[in-house]
Amino acid sequence: AEAAAAREAALAARCVAAEREAREGVAALDVLLQEKGRHMEEREHFVDRRLVTSTIALCLDHLDSGQRSLAEQTLSQTLQVLGGESAMAERQRIRSAAAAAEERLAGPLGDAFLDFLTREAAEDDVVGEALNSSSGPGDAAAANVAGTP
Repeated sequence: AEAAAAREAALAARCVAAEREAREGVAALDVLLQEKGRHMEEREHFVDRRLVTSTIALCLDHLDSGQRSLAEQTLSQTLQVLGGESAMAERQRIRSAAAAAEERLAGPLGDAFLDFLTREAAEDDVVGEALNSSSGPGDAAAANVAGTP
């Protein structure tokens, strides 16, 4: 009976060890799968450094030899290869928005300030006339308190 109990205890210990090993294996596999998932997500953004350096060197060579159009073609093709069309479209949109803002602000600041003062003076005249027309002879003190002469 004691031998059977010892054998049963040994089997239970082996079973516990096997369960622990299985849990550790599942945890390790989960970590590896998460790491692989991150790698696959980032992989699309990887760029071959040799491609970039050779393209920049070629572009600089074209600029040094006075061939600006070839340098621009090189940059354009590199952007296409790297998927930079969306970045170029975004830069164009920003440039257009900046140009529109400059056009809105192109008028001299003095003219804008003069227009503001003219509008404010016209509003003060309207308020003053409204107070004067509604006040009777005894309301002169009330008009002075309201800020109109």
